[in-house]
Amino acid sequence: MLSGVKKITIEEKSVINGAEIAGFRAVFSDAKDITFLPYQINKEVCKENRKELREDQAAFEDYAYNLQEEMFGEAKGESAE
Repeated sequence: MLSGVKKITIEEKSVINGAEIAGFRAVFSDAKDITFLPYQINKEVCKENRKELREDQAAFEDYAYNLQEEMFGEAKGESAE
């Protein structure tokens, strides 16, 4: 018998001048649990492009929250509780 936990993971990259400089990962465990895991690929370029990186991270978090609502029915006015 299998026993485990179902999780859904999404991931996007922040790209500056054609180079991937950072990544953003979100893991959905259930309707109320989302974990964000940002990481740097090139710390120097991330530091030089903080404004763009923050904008990308905010856009990714908005995308992940919207996806969570869609997956668990909250976007349709249903409660996930």
